[in-house]
Amino acid sequence: MRIPAALACVILAGPALAQDRWPDLFDVTGVPDSDVLNIRSEPAASSEKIGELAPDQFGVEVIGTSEDGTWGQINLDEGTGWVSLAFLERQASNEDEPPRPVACFGTEPFWSLDLSTEVPLLNEMGVGEQIFIVTGEAWAAGRRDRHALSFEGDDGQVMMTVEQASCSDGMSDRAYGLQADLLMSSPDGPKYLSGCCTLSNF
Repeated sequence: MRIPAALACVILAGPALAQDRWPDLFDVTGVPDSDVLNIRSEPAASSEKIGELAPDQFGVEVIGTSEDGTWGQINLDEGTGWVSLAFLERQASNEDEPPRPVACFGTEPFWSLDLSTEVPLLNEMGVGEQIFIVTGEAWAAGRRDRHALSFEGDDGQVMMTVEQASCSDGMSDRAYGLQADLLMSSPDGPKYLSGCCTLSNF
């Protein structure tokens, strides 16, 4: 499958504009070893407690913040909750590199892409598993809210764009801050898959 020239330019071009980076990964901080960080149903200390984070929990994906910027929204079980950002510290990252999801997935048809290892693994219902190698990754030209990855597999090339946007898995009340679109070759011709991505396995 040939990559359109316009999309190829996106892959090669570098970023020019900086934007808030959501979602992003955080570690719990400032919580005593004998205590926990409460997860609330709403961004308020008076709201119902629906869960908790350990004082040494790391790799918590914060999808976005409350209007006043003091609470972070996270996924919990089959829904979402809120934690105080006063007790979360953003993990150090290279702002010049796009955030790499650990997993992407979608429904109708069901598919999943495991990016947690050096060898990405795509699993499609009715097709099975396919192993790929990453051949390129770059920001969209002049933007920091979307980037693209290219892969190479036995059946040809895959182009995936990842955009900072609200996304639902269609099966739960969980929320995701990254939306993915995959254009790939197959024995039956071009195939297009769409779904959500996450930065954390937590």
